[in-house]
This record gives sequence, structure tokens and C-alpha cells, in this order.
Amino acid sequence: MTREEGFDAPGVRWWGPLADESGYANEARIVLRGLRSLGFGTCIEPLSNSGNAGRVPEYYRKDLEPSFDPSLVTDFLNIFHLPWTSPWPDSFRGPAIWRSMFETAKLPSVWVERSYSVDEVWVPSLFNAQTYAAAGIPSEKIVVIPEPVDFIDFSGAQVARWSAFL
Repeated sequence: MTREEGFDAPGVRWWGPLADESGYANEARIVLRGLRSLGFGTCIEPLSNSGNAGRVPEYYRKDLEPSFDPSLVTDFLNIFHLPWTSPWPDSFRGPAIWRSMFETAKLPSVWVERSYSVDEVWVPSLFNAQTYAAAGIPSEKIVVIPEPVDFIDFSGAQVARWSAFL
């Protein structure tokens, strides 16, 4: 939802890895770029980074910079994009979404407890939605948001080369 469609918070505060080569960080950079293209301001709380920012491709470097100062605003959407082993922030203000995934049929009980502190839980697949609901996370909190595709990394030449293997 863009600001013009009724989202009036000044931006999104993204909590999670961003400046490393992990799947979480890669997805974060793609989503943040998309949010910015829709007119949202973004601010990053880099958690669980491995310190490999120098290995991030150059065209992602601008995605590592915040576009607003969270100390100057009082309302923004928090998105927690954290592996389940990551520490959870002690406090935050505003609505909260937890972007989560787990490739098994059961969840640790601490995840169900964690879900109580957020408004929505975004998962990448119907399988994850069913697994999370079966574990006890209220189904009305679960939203399936498929993983994004990075069209910068997946250029036509690369897709053509890879299609030979399919």
C-alpha cells in the first residue's frame, strides 16, 4: 500500500540483516528498494549482520543508507525480518510485522510467543502459513508474501543462460 492509498506513516523501519550475503539480507535489499520506489521512506536497524558489507554488490550500497531519521518521527511501520535465533528488540513503537520463514513442518514454541508482539506475520509460502497456524499462531495474523525476485541480478542474459539447465 502506498502513502497515497492510505498509509500515512512516514516510512518503514526495517529490523534485520542487510549488509551481508545471507538470503535474509538479499531479500531485505530487494524489498527496501521496492518500498522506496513506491514512495516510502526507509530506515534500517541492522541486526545480525556478519560484517561482510564489502562483499555486497555496488548497486545495493545505496539501499544500505536510511532515507529518514527515526529519532525525528513518531510513527512508522516496523518490519522485523529476523531469523528465529536472532535477538528480538526490547522495545519499539508503531505497528509491527514479522517476516519469517522456516523450512520444516513444526515451529519452536518461542516463535508462537514472539508472534504475540506483532500485528502480522509475513511468510513466503502457503506451506509456511499452514505450518505457522498449526503451531498456534493465529491464522488472521498470517499473510503470504512470496519472496521477491531481484530483476537487477536476474538480467535477460543470465536467465537465458540458466534456462538451458531447466
